[in-house]
Amino acid sequence: TQRLVQLHSPELVDWRADAAEPFYRATPAEPMGIARRRRYVAEGRRVRDLDDGALPSGNSVAVLNGLRLARLTGDAGLEDAARRGLEAPDVVHQYPAGYTHLLTAAAFAEGPAQEVVVVGERDSEDTAALLEAVRAVYAPHAVVLLKSPGDAAVVRLAPFLEAHATLDGRAAAYVCERYACQAPTADPLEAHRLLAASVPEESLENG
Repeated sequence: TQRLVQLHSPELVDWRADAAEPFYRATPAEPMGIARRRRYVAEGRRVRDLDDGALPSGNSVAVLNGLRLARLTGDAGLEDAARRGLEAPDVVHQYPAGYTHLLTAAAFAEGPAQEVVVVGERDSEDTAALLEAVRAVYAPHAVVLLKSPGDAAVVRLAPFLEAHATLDGRAAAYVCERYACQAPTADPLEAHRLLAASVPEESLENG
């Protein structure tokens, strides 16, 4: 996760700059000094697609990645920057079918989303059983974090993990929503049930 944050962070420089505000907020009714606008993303000398086709656009991927990284780390700055990317230009409203990945990001941001924290030794059987149980749930807006006991690096990256611990020496799973967690469990079946019960039916229909 640390490496993902490092890779993603350079994308946020322009997003957070005051000068970039019209890029996200300008509309035909309020052009904010822009006479004409179209978004392009360049990779070297090649211009990548503006919209989401068979492969999603870089813009849409960056927004969803930012939202998921924000949920994984509890970093409000990452979430604020990603949400600015959801302040879509008028073309998205005119042709939403061309921006399916961006709409996926919007659904993730709207929530509700779940954070699942598994605390246990990385290579232990009980940890693996809990991870397998929660990953078996179709929860399109969930993120899963693994914390090994005494792992200071992951706590620095995601400070909200500091209070999460094993349960009587066994690996434990915490199912949370906006970092408010239900009672932990060491039972894979119960972890599966808790997460499945946390996913609204409309998320399953729209996922």
